[in-house]
Amino acid sequence: MVEIYIHSIKTANPKNKISQKDALEYLMNSFEVVSEEEQRKLNAVFKRSGIDHRYTVVDSYLTERNFLWGRENGDVPWTHERMELFKTSALDLAAESVPSSVSIDKDPSQALITVSCTGLMAPGLEILLSQKLGIDPDSLKMAVNFMGCYGTFHAWKMASGILHSQKTKAVLITSAELCSIHFQRNMRESDILGNALFGDGAASCLMTSERPDGQPSLELIKSGNHLFSDAHHDLKWDVTNTGFEMVLSTALPGIIKDQIPNVIRDFLQGTGVSMSGIDHYAIHPGGKRILDEFQAALNIDDEAISSSREILREYGNMSSASILFVLKRTLAKIQPQASSKNILSIAFGPGFTIELALFRSHV
Repeated sequence: MVEIYIHSIKTANPKNKISQKDALEYLMNSFEVVSEEEQRKLNAVFKRSGIDHRYTVVDSYLTERNFLWGRENGDVPWTHERMELFKTSALDLAAESVPSSVSIDKDPSQALITVSCTGLMAPGLEILLSQKLGIDPDSLKMAVNFMGCYGTFHAWKMASGILHSQKTKAVLITSAELCSIHFQRNMRESDILGNALFGDGAASCLMTSERPDGQPSLELIKSGNHLFSDAHHDLKWDVTNTGFEMVLSTALPGIIKDQIPNVIRDFLQGTGVSMSGIDHYAIHPGGKRILDEFQAALNIDDEAISSSREILREYGNMSSASILFVLKRTLAKIQPQASSKNILSIAFGPGFTIELALFRSHV
């Protein structure tokens, strides 16, 4: 049986850093009419978000007339204009996240998978990034598009299948998400949440069938998913004329709290690892309340979920890129020469779907 390892995780963010305090003040001053109830909602969402700051590719994000707020005639940018910003910004950010240890040697036995749900184009990011990196033109290039925050989990599954075929020796996975370009200028509840939670970032990792020498790695033990078929309206990602619109139901944390213990218990069957044997939880930082409900449902201590809270606080929700930020932080906390730790990684996305991956650390 082929063993699969993830290693060489590297992350990148745009240069524009915005504090949650400044973002809230900007929104409060920018809407022409904000009722007392709307002010209360904005304050509550931003101040309880668990986020200190985020990053954006949008220059002058907190100015009176930035790209997203619209033109002087009041029109907000159309989707094709937002996609132009994605084209010019996502490639450079993705390339910045590629680890220097990746050997680009014109070897067709290397593969590339890109992940993004915040931008669509053809030729796609996988083509443009392979050309920018100088990857062999005959190498396998694939993309995971528009799958939401769990997109990187699908890339891991694809890469595992590729490596099991034994025709490819290494797969580079790169996620690039520019969530901020889909800012929505209204007071709809889902848009308030989206404007408060999401930030921009990119992350890459290398997947190989050989354990790397001299560096920390994660051995993939099992991956799986669970679909809540009666909750497909609770988390959606719609394409509109004025950007991609997120639908986030307030019911999601409750679903997680009620269902996640059984989902995890079923997933772990056959692995030899019980729920009490999980040392670290690398949870997609979808929001503070989601992490709170997850922690309460499993009755786990603060340390077990600390990396997810730290990434949320420092970067916000970067969609599919976030999980690699969390795993990198989790690996860094495991002491060198320590015994292997069991790490359960989980992300949530449209469907409503939960993706799971069980790792064993090697440091």
